[in-house]
Amino acid sequence: MSDRDGEIDYAEFAKILSTDDIVSIKVAGAAEQGLVVKAPPKVYKDGITVDEMVRAQSKLKEWFCEENGRFRRVFRAMDDDHNGYVDRMELRTLTTRTNTAHIIRPQVQELLIDLMDLDNDGRILYNEFVKVVMADDVTEFFR
Repeated sequence: MSDRDGEIDYAEFAKILSTDDIVSIKVAGAAEQGLVVKAPPKVYKDGITVDEMVRAQSKLKEWFCEENGRFRRVFRAMDDDHNGYVDRMELRTLTTRTNTAHIIRPQVQELLIDLMDLDNDGRILYNEFVKVVMADDVTEFFR
């Protein structure tokens, strides 16, 4: 491809495999010539990318995994009226309680709350909360 004929010959293939820094063999000016096309970030909703949602959920998961017992303790602390579930207002304290407010924007937190309300009843039960925070792939909850 270095000769831009649209095919990779053996010499070009060998050069790619043997380099320590593949960026160093990039053609100078390729981006300016329109040869390098970056895929636009996939937008989830309201200008928030899928990557940002995944990063936010990952940060929460990481925080909760650091210590056993954090889930119940934090969930109970958010449940101000002790009714066994948290509503949106109570759940908005999550990033403050987990010290992730500087990482997770309020708009992203709102969308995570939307994901946690699995049955759309306005109440987030403990199992709904844990299911989203601990998901291996939070995108499976995107509606």
